[in-house]
Amino acid sequence: MPYDRQHLKLSFIFDVDSGAEMAVTGVSLTGDVGFDAVAALADPTDSNLISFATTLATVMATSPLQWAAYSSLTTVKLAAVDTAGHYLTDPRVVAAGAGLTGAFSGVHPQLSVEVGLRSVTKIGVANYGKMYLPHTALPLFSGTVPWCGGSDQATILAALAPWYTGLNGAAGGWAGSPVISNLSKIGSGVTKTVTKIALGRITDTIRSRRDKLAENYLYSTI
Repeated sequence: MPYDRQHLKLSFIFDVDSGAEMAVTGVSLTGDVGFDAVAALADPTDSNLISFATTLATVMATSPLQWAAYSSLTTVKLAAVDTAGHYLTDPRVVAAGAGLTGAFSGVHPQLSVEVGLRSVTKIGVANYGKMYLPHTALPLFSGTVPWCGGSDQATILAALAPWYTGLNGAAGGWAGSPVISNLSKIGSGVTKTVTKIALGRITDTIRSRRDKLAENYLYSTI
């Protein structure tokens, strides 16, 4: 089934040890049903795209979030995507710049902090999205239990929220005024604007164990 509109896919590419492995994360941005992704693709300058990577790296390097020293944010890609999920034209790909690298040792490559992308409703589909921060970890509360302490969780969320707000503000000046959105192909396609982000506290890579722990999400509007 198709999406109900075109969208832009903004992706950030991370290298592990200078290309031994890659990780990709990002968000979707779109406007009204008639959104023209190709027109919007042309609006941001390369410097604009690089700035999104630079500010994201700054957030990921903000204490107490732990970003692995082997991980570098190297590339930004912006693609115009049609309703079938295919590229409408060649994506724009720019180097993110030097020095966007983590500093922490002991962060396993399987770890990624998940930022929840929430719409204003909880009914139907396209209410929940995700953006992973590759090769990052939450600090363990007291160093022993498998979740982040509340004050650290709040500090990290407060550092993250302005990045999403800033991206929305910048994209608002592009053709069609796109914003960060969740998109679904279910039925005739559903698109919902992301209105807040969520950050949980659990640090664990095994679902069976993680599901037994009491999660506690904090939220911030964007």
